[in-house]
Amino acid sequence: MKLRAFFLRWGIPLALLALLVVVTIFINQVERVPLVVREGQTFEKGIVTEILQDNLQPDGSRTGEQVVMVRMTTGVRAGQEMRTTSSSGYLFGAGCTVGMKVVVLQSVAGESIITTVYAQDRGGVIYLFAALYLLVLCLVGGKQGIKGALGLVFTFLCILFVYLPLVYRGFSPFWVAVLVCVVTTV
Repeated sequence: MKLRAFFLRWGIPLALLALLVVVTIFINQVERVPLVVREGQTFEKGIVTEILQDNLQPDGSRTGEQVVMVRMTTGVRAGQEMRTTSSSGYLFGAGCTVGMKVVVLQSVAGESIITTVYAQDRGGVIYLFAALYLLVLCLVGGKQGIKGALGLVFTFLCILFVYLPLVYRGFSPFWVAVLVCVVTTV
């Protein structure tokens, strides 16, 4: 009797989870067509080491571009220092300071490389807040909090690896959302 109870408690859910993993692997086997062709462009991370020309005005606003030196931390040019610019727009660029982590857009065309600061690198802070949220959820909620955190992580993974690939394949977003809700509820 204990073997049957163990199978019902753990065997069926694990079998369903294995089936979901196999289906997820299958639906992610699709050739992705880029929406925007960015051949020759890469986004790399770096740290501002020096400000060569600042664009700070006496009234505190920024106009034009900053010229900065960035030590690349990722990509082909990791460890190298590059001279680059940072515009003062709302969508792109950042008001750089020495030591700031930035995302650099590199455009390569033949032998010429054009670089610009795309934005401040906020990845670490975002991951920290997500981890703190899950930690507080677990601490405050106890066992139920841990279940809730696992449910949130599972739902996020289902959205990334089930919902988006199925919508990309042409399935109805509404019905795929219903499917993901059913799977995450089960």
